[in-house]
Amino acid sequence: MKKYYLLTVLFATCTDVLCEDAVTQSSEIFTKEGEDVHFYCSFKQVYTYVYWYKQLPNQGLELVNNALGSSKSDGRFNLTKNNSTSWTFSIRAVTLHETATHFCAASDTVIEVVYGVC
Repeated sequence: MKKYYLLTVLFATCTDVLCEDAVTQSSEIFTKEGEDVHFYCSFKQVYTYVYWYKQLPNQGLELVNNALGSSKSDGRFNLTKNNSTSWTFSIRAVTLHETATHFCAASDTVIEVVYGVC
């Protein structure tokens, strides 16, 4: 079984000038192919929309999954709402293709988004 890692870095920014939120996320995660992986992402505020993106080296962001207010399962990629401000992003039976930087994002509207890397 091949060993590899999913790189995660803490990063937060806001599109609004008066950003008062903060994103807390998992740091680096090391795993083996075929295992389940869980990322954690929480916000100070409650948001309606939650998004999960990944970015492969030298490529743009790719939407992995998104949810509107409640948990959502999409095959191997799951978003679980832990409480009003905390989410778990899970990959079942991770593959080498999932080695990337993973971002969580949340918004109340489509225009204003708070981003974070998880």
